[in-house]
Amino acid sequence: MSFFRKNSMWLNYLAKKETKSNHPNLYDSTLTKITDKFSDLFSHKNSWFTVFLLVFLFFCSSMFIDINTINIVNLDIATVKLLVDQRTTNITGIISISLVVVGFLITNLAIKNPTTFALLFKKSLLYLTIYLTLSTIICFIILSTYRETLAEFYFTRMVLAGTYLSLIIIILIGVLFRKIILFSNENELNKLLEKELIKVAKEELKLSLVKANSFKIYKRKIETLGLKYADNTILIDFNRLLYHNPKTEYKVKNKSKYLIDVNLLLLKWLIQSSKIKIESYSGVTLFKQNNIELNTIFKLKENERLSWVHRILLPFLTFRTSNKELSYTNIYLDDIKRKVLQSVKNNNSTELDKSLNTLLELYKLQIETEKKHEGR
Repeated sequence: MSFFRKNSMWLNYLAKKETKSNHPNLYDSTLTKITDKFSDLFSHKNSWFTVFLLVFLFFCSSMFIDINTINIVNLDIATVKLLVDQRTTNITGIISISLVVVGFLITNLAIKNPTTFALLFKKSLLYLTIYLTLSTIICFIILSTYRETLAEFYFTRMVLAGTYLSLIIIILIGVLFRKIILFSNENELNKLLEKELIKVAKEELKLSLVKANSFKIYKRKIETLGLKYADNTILIDFNRLLYHNPKTEYKVKNKSKYLIDVNLLLLKWLIQSSKIKIESYSGVTLFKQNNIELNTIFKLKENERLSWVHRILLPFLTFRTSNKELSYTNIYLDDIKRKVLQSVKNNNSTELDKSLNTLLELYKLQIETEKKHEGR
């Protein structure tokens, strides 16, 4: 659904666009973003179903998609029936030996703590490798079971597809070994930890800037419509369509809603086309919990109500979520702090200098970003 909100009609899009324009140093290249999204999607321990579904769809689609580049191999059906069992045995043997070697290498990591393991599993694509291998084995077993049922043409195509997946698995195992060996070098590992620390810090700064910019943009857009800003605006719950008497205290029924977007075009139309007198408004900030069930707050003339058109359109004015407030937990910062304390305790000046230099880079990034934001 967020895809349809990536335009200037929506407050979230405008806030992110302004943040990126003013602070390009916080944003990575397009290729890096795609790589990171792929890594985040498939490097999680709960990604098993997604991987299996994609593998299963790949096997099935190979029966109908004719790609000459990958369908150049001609095999007779007897050879294909033999291959399906061989591939299952090959993959099972390869992954079994690989996991034994991985276990041995993990025991020889330079630094052993939860942060290091979390980074290792992410960078090495361990979960993706395991899930892809198991999914491919399952599909080969299914093919082997139905070898006499499936048409020869479709059966051959699916076995070839599985063979190509086997090659991908071997490449992933090579990446896995390379990353784990890299993690056995303490200097390289510290560089990776520092890089992840800065990366998460940038995400935190971007979120803070988007929140601040959303408030400014919303205020600027509303004031162009002739409304004035007031912190003590009388509250009307547009979403619930209930009139609020200024003398009556509004009781919150649901405090778990967080505002994630506002349709500014629809909001403008509702204000300009409304016969209701709107005297003032109060501010709105994205990704924060609303203190009432209203996402967009106005002061209306007493005893006035909305028309039926407004009642229909108002639910589409905002997007909210019941999830926790969007935030980032920088586990790498906690790890650096732990290293500082440990270095002081052990009187290790070399490690202390490295950790303090990392914190200094983080501090410089934050100060630079804040100065640039305040300057605007």
